[in-house]
Amino acid sequence: MVQTKFAGFVLVVLIYWKPCNFAALPKWVHRVKSCPELNISQWIEASKRLNCFHEITSNDPKEQANVYHCLPSSYLNETVEFCSMNVPVAPGNCPTYNYKQSQNVAPSYYNCSRFESGCPQKMFFSKNVYKHPECLKINRDAKCFEQEATCKKSLRTHQTRYPVF
Repeated sequence: MVQTKFAGFVLVVLIYWKPCNFAALPKWVHRVKSCPELNISQWIEASKRLNCFHEITSNDPKEQANVYHCLPSSYLNETVEFCSMNVPVAPGNCPTYNYKQSQNVAPSYYNCSRFESGCPQKMFFSKNVYKHPECLKINRDAKCFEQEATCKKSLRTHQTRYPVF
């Protein structure tokens, strides 16, 4: 009887189990379908919803430790939001959420110098990524930024293989 129930359980697991394309997240990081609209009022609203300690609009150096971020993950297959350290982002880079960084106390970076357009050319702070929309546009299936030439090719390939009716 126990063996039959166990076999049934295993069968159900094998039928319904799907490989997961996501890594585990800390409890303060949340997957979202997309980031807020590209205007500051939407980002302020999201910051309040997430209860980030510091205002995203604050320029006070003492209030940069816990501000709202919405970024692609370093795997480029998802978008996450979290409260974190506001850090400078060097020219030619986009901020990303990195699963591998110790406790993710601050965003990490992705070199966007191969973008066809939209790669930030001046230093900016990670909380202001909404001012750089190309840093937020990813192709989740191809796991790339849409502005990369190789990503555009995979977008066309994807559309060719899976036509929309």
